[in-house]
Amino acid sequence: MAQIICLANSRKHSHRCIAGISSRTGRWIRPVSDLSDGAITWMMRRIGNNEPELLDVLQVPIERTGPDYGCQRENRLLRAGRWRKVGQVEAEDVMEHCEAGKVLLHNLRDRVPLSELKRLPMRKRKSLGLIRSRKCKFVEATSYTGRSQIRCHFRYGGSAYDLVVTDSLAERRVRQGEILAQDCILTISLGMPWPETSNDPDCYKLVAGVIEL
Repeated sequence: MAQIICLANSRKHSHRCIAGISSRTGRWIRPVSDLSDGAITWMMRRIGNNEPELLDVLQVPIERTGPDYGCQRENRLLRAGRWRKVGQVEAEDVMEHCEAGKVLLHNLRDRVPLSELKRLPMRKRKSLGLIRSRKCKFVEATSYTGRSQIRCHFRYGGSAYDLVVTDSLAERRVRQGEILAQDCILTISLGMPWPETSNDPDCYKLVAGVIEL
């Protein structure tokens, strides 16, 4: 059983990706299931009839290791058992975990080629990061396939980023016309390699958690 501060409840196909920082070690943990994409279903993650929320302190039954898909070394395989909420923290309590570098998850782009990650030692492969940006702008846009998506424009380390938002609550609020705060703590996650048929797929950077300040 691991105890994590939930910092991402992110849409993943019809299920979710959950991630957080261990309240004991301060390291990232991403519980993954034995489904092909590691997604967490409602029955796996539900706490009673409630969805895990950002800043909840959760006890989650996981193994010591898990499938990393070549790019997500923080993954831990989910074991059978119920999730429990044992507390909640304030946004200020996770500020100490925010990074303050110049590069966001390995480079300045919106994606990282899987081949680039595989050239790194496993200990240096990183697929989750927590940052603070005071200039966030959330907009609804159209993807190249013609689908509606929510994107976040922000600056970090002197560079501008434009990333897809997969935080399910933030997505819904923006679609309903709400204007989210400019000053936010963002959880940035590398998605699964895509397209799967490519010889060198990309891992796209996603805004998987949005905490307004």
